[in-house]
Amino acid sequence: MASDVRCGLSSLLWGAGLVILVMVFAVIEVPSDVSRRGLQLRRDWISLTEVEGYVINGVNATNIRAFLRHLTLHPHLGGTEGEWQTAHWVADTWRQQGMDEVHLVPYEVLLSYPSTSMPNKVRLLDGSAREVWASAIKQKPLYAPEEFDPDLPFTFNGYAAAGNVTGPVVYAHYGGSKDFAFLAEAGVNVSGSIVLARYGKAFRANIAKMAEDQGARGLLLFSDPSDYAPEGPDFVYPHSYFMPPSAAPFGTTKLVDGDPLTPFYPAVESAFRIPEEEAAIPKIPIQPIGYNDAYQLLRELGGAKAPQRWQGGLNITYHLGPGFRESDWTVNLEVNNRNTMTTTYNVIGVLQGREEPDRYVMLGNHLDAWLFGSLDPSSGTAAMMELSRVFLQLYNETGWRPRRSLVFCGWGAEEYGLVGSTEWVEQFSTQLSNRVVAYLNVDMAIEGNYTLRTKAAPLLTEAIYESSKKIPNPDPEEVLAGRTTVYDTWAHRRPDPHEPHLPRMQSIGSGSDYKTLQHNLGVPCLDFRYTHDNVCTA
Repeated sequence: MASDVRCGLSSLLWGAGLVILVMVFAVIEVPSDVSRRGLQLRRDWISLTEVEGYVINGVNATNIRAFLRHLTLHPHLGGTEGEWQTAHWVADTWRQQGMDEVHLVPYEVLLSYPSTSMPNKVRLLDGSAREVWASAIKQKPLYAPEEFDPDLPFTFNGYAAAGNVTGPVVYAHYGGSKDFAFLAEAGVNVSGSIVLARYGKAFRANIAKMAEDQGARGLLLFSDPSDYAPEGPDFVYPHSYFMPPSAAPFGTTKLVDGDPLTPFYPAVESAFRIPEEEAAIPKIPIQPIGYNDAYQLLRELGGAKAPQRWQGGLNITYHLGPGFRESDWTVNLEVNNRNTMTTTYNVIGVLQGREEPDRYVMLGNHLDAWLFGSLDPSSGTAAMMELSRVFLQLYNETGWRPRRSLVFCGWGAEEYGLVGSTEWVEQFSTQLSNRVVAYLNVDMAIEGNYTLRTKAAPLLTEAIYESSKKIPNPDPEEVLAGRTTVYDTWAHRRPDPHEPHLPRMQSIGSGSDYKTLQHNLGVPCLDFRYTHDNVCTA
């Protein structure tokens, strides 16, 4: 219960912090006859401070919890009925809240799914091609009854090529260019093998491309416990945020953002599409596995001992391969994925500005998830839905409008490589490049209760610092220590390594739906969340 309360407080303050940031970019304006809910008028406008207080006090953690509960009742993989239902629920909720405009924007895109009847498998075969061991086909339910949902997909990686290949295994550490160069120098031939690589340094699509270029027949990906469960097997989900042994890392293996068949052009119905064989998607089978499954392969692996820096957290000595200690053993990788044309939907809600309605302050979060998506993305969606509720309550009760339009965005198929947001930006790039003031991304509201974590364009840094100074600290122990605001705890727990008197502000990269707005159009963007300590002590 205590952790639930902390999660609620963090989500509440996340909403409050976003409120203040929105206020920075959407200057407050109201009609002169407004006087509701204790807001004191001065001349013909409500002050920024008064509206901040109204909205901060109006954000309700119970509502965020209810929104989150609804969003996580069923799987909602991009382009499926689950995502469609989620998009319609968001659209209907925004209409009920009183949004001026709500649009469902469809795109016809190429997405990827596992077979519903033939699961992907990794098999260890002896010299007679008999199965010695086989990988799990789904992640093991560990906590809630809902995790037994029959609609959960078989474990897969998006856009991994279908195929059935057999060969020796080569362990390639993190699968980076230097790792493959080391293997070549060590005389380990990757060509014709199945590469086993771990997450942590390189994006999975880059690992796939390098393995493919090296002539590998297939690729297996796992999360090593040294990176994802450093406190040991007894301190993993559901007892902590660390990864349990059965968890397999879903994710896209496509290198380019957006729909792979309509590069640089929106995937509208009339769009020209390149042939699928020319698209920037893998040509080899790829499959994620849990580290308990990786253990079964690594403990049998032969070849030279891997260097010390390549050793991981499994209680074995890692070897390079190729092949196994039993020289006639091999691995069979069967991937039954299919690439399918389907429709994904963005949901766009608009609260029009009073003075500059054609200038936009955008807030966005994606709606799809590989499974239930309680943290990524639904914690962000739930907080954003509560934020829109409070803004529209203020409008409905007082007639208040921001100076500039607030545009709330629910993006489709983000997990497949920023598909919905990329297509929307490609379709409306001219308008957006001229009109968007800032974009605030909310991919996850919370992944811990330790402190704020921000990634932002330098143009937004000062606004974020000043906003976080206005948010009351939810942690009683921090308040007793004299740190009364979110800024205080942030600066104390995550100081900037170069300017220790300031909290750490990370540069924004390309890992979520802000990417095309930031890098293609030059819109200043922000992504932030509450996060955990580097070492959990809960």
